[in-house]
Amino acid sequence: NGISSDSMVVIKWNACGMKEGVVQDVADLLDAGPRWDVLLYQEGPCIAGMLHKKLESGHQWFGAASSMRKRSVGILLHRRWEQASTNVIFGSSSSTTAHLDFTVEDYRLRFVTSHLPHSVYTSDDYEACLSEVEAIVDGARLERRMVLLGVVANAVIGQKWATDSVECIGLYGNGNRNDRE
Repeated sequence: NGISSDSMVVIKWNACGMKEGVVQDVADLLDAGPRWDVLLYQEGPCIAGMLHKKLESGHQWFGAASSMRKRSVGILLHRRWEQASTNVIFGSSSSTTAHLDFTVEDYRLRFVTSHLPHSVYTSDDYEACLSEVEAIVDGARLERRMVLLGVVANAVIGQKWATDSVECIGLYGNGNRNDRE
């Protein structure tokens, strides 16, 4: 398949309201496609408590508790990483940010997934979520872990201006820019 045995394929996905019962279907769909190792998702199923569940396919599903919001974040780990020498620890401080510490042999990784507040939330709410992500990243650095971050930033970039780079905004914007643009 052209991928060396020491590379890892990480997918970031805005699940946009995915329901809990669909997680196995998503895993099956991923298995039918190209190789993958980790799926970092945002706006996934709303679950009552922090979750670690082994799916029928053998993949491990980790989900953050979501008591105050309709949606949550989580991580799907491919079944190939369920071995005695692999150590995984899932953590979540809110329904909007979670992380998975992954250690195998000499590899020390931290996968982080976050869904930042959209524009109806205050800038203080947004900054608090950014601070939460920063603390998780800083903690990984202290532990000498490589960080892989998947995030939905929820900035409204608006229509393209003549001074904007096509590589940053592209041809199609949406709405009016907010202060987070």
